[in-house]
Amino acid sequence: FAKKYLVEYMVSWLMEATWERLNAENFEQILATAVHLDIAPLRMRCLRFAEASNAIRSRYEAGAVAEPSVAFELQAIWPRREQKRRRPF
Repeated sequence: FAKKYLVEYMVSWLMEATWERLNAENFEQILATAVHLDIAPLRMRCLRFAEASNAIRSRYEAGAVAEPSVAFELQAIWPRREQKRRRPF
């Protein structure tokens, strides 16, 4: 809403308030919202937070990330390695 109507000061204020509240429990919801609303600074902040969080990395590697958009964004910092299939002879 604030970005759509160019209320720049409100976008900045909301981002700062969100950064202060970012934790492993609400990470997926905040990153999914940042992707949906196309708020690049908040997306970057979330990804930097994820890089330092063992809990988020464990969830990602276990495939326990519920939001597809969040899993896609996390591939930027932790690429999935495809397992090679063995050819049957």
